[in-house]
Amino acid sequence: MNIWKKLTAVVAIASFSLCTNAAFLYTEDFNDGVADDFTGNTNVESFPSQTFLGMLSTGSASENSAFLTIDGLSGFGYNLLTISFDVYAFRSLDGGNDAFSLSFNGDNVFTDSFRLVKRAGGNNTHTGPTNGTFVSYDINDFGFLPAYVNNPGVSIYRYTKTFTSFGDAVSFGFIGNTDQSWYGTNWRDEGFGLDNVRITAVSAPATLGLFGLSLMLLGFAKRRRA
Repeated sequence: MNIWKKLTAVVAIASFSLCTNAAFLYTEDFNDGVADDFTGNTNVESFPSQTFLGMLSTGSASENSAFLTIDGLSGFGYNLLTISFDVYAFRSLDGGNDAFSLSFNGDNVFTDSFRLVKRAGGNNTHTGPTNGTFVSYDINDFGFLPAYVNNPGVSIYRYTKTFTSFGDAVSFGFIGNTDQSWYGTNWRDEGFGLDNVRITAVSAPATLGLFGLSLMLLGFAKRRRA
């Protein structure tokens, strides 16, 4: 085994050990029908095969924004905070004002515009987000019978963001803006859903220790090659 393979193995083992300082702060998949620790829009939609927070939709019967606050972070030495979540984009989104935004402590992190395009065979999918990763497209709206049949389906995107500056409490805002409403008398048109929210934190000893170990190993490799 050459020196670089040995170093890779050592770093992998050390990384696993050091990352035991990581803390799993929050998880919510809304399967119990409630949105714990959320404010604003706390409605949980129950489709035949999926539950999620929403709809986040302009002009809806509920608000287009939901907020999650995590406190009690002081004293643990956390210097990295990572959030991941899934966004469900429903139906006739066509870009422009049809956008999903994330805020952190009141400041906008990103705003992704969702645009509807035709797929091969005439079905629809959504494209456009630059901050999220496309997961899948479900033409059956998680088993919900489409009322707005011209543009059926939901696209799923996964987002992961890491923050390095925060205090004792942090607040995340999830905002869905749409040209048309999801809630109406005879239709279900445009909206966003939120699901599978995960928040983790890493303390300074873990990240600094891994960085220091990497420097030592690189120095050792350099000496061996000299």
